[in-house]
Amino acid sequence: MANKLQLAIAFVVVVVVLGAMAASAAAAVAPMLTMHNLCPYAVWPIVSPDSGSPPIADGIRLEGRGVGLRSLYLPAGFWSGRVVPRTWCRDGGRCDTGNAPPATVVRLSFNGAGGLAEYSVGLGEGFNVPTVVSPHAIGGGMCPALGCTADLNAGCAAGQRVYGGDTGGDVVACRGPASYFKQRCPLTRTGGGDVEPVPQHCISPGEIKLVFCQAAMVAGEPELIRTVDVADN
Repeated sequence: MANKLQLAIAFVVVVVVLGAMAASAAAAVAPMLTMHNLCPYAVWPIVSPDSGSPPIADGIRLEGRGVGLRSLYLPAGFWSGRVVPRTWCRDGGRCDTGNAPPATVVRLSFNGAGGLAEYSVGLGEGFNVPTVVSPHAIGGGMCPALGCTADLNAGCAAGQRVYGGDTGGDVVACRGPASYFKQRCPLTRTGGGDVEPVPQHCISPGEIKLVFCQAAMVAGEPELIRTVDVADN
């Protein structure tokens, strides 16, 4: 009887351990993308997969001032794509910015060789919304926060400005030049061959947060950078 009891206990322990390992492995291969809008205006981000990667979301609207928050589980296996914030959108998908350049472009890839994740905030197509990308629940490596916290529209040269149709003539996007973008936001990419001046080799992050209008590269108020699971694709 004692031997049977010991075998039963050992079986239960093995099942629990295997279950925990399976859950850990699932979390490692199915990271989460969280988007949070701290801007004083709404943002409609477009998440576009690269060829061969499945779509994960459609029709997202993030209200401003920290209210807008969306978390999405990415598919297991390799996934790559881009996220472009759009602003001042109306019925029919017409937006003052983001449907075409100039616009801020975030590039993302997950579950590469050895669990490698790669990410960047690109201003090679211009700028419309301050954006910061930061990995969390990191498996290893070097995972810096990257992007731009400055409102580059405010100092945009007269000939490079894009004005909004519903904003009373405010500047809603900036075409460049690249030197202006790089000087104000060195942790971005402003053209072919350009990279950030910090090393990146990020292994198996459980989550990547994409925050619009974050006040600083390292948030001084952590409670503003929240995570919540509201979608599971």
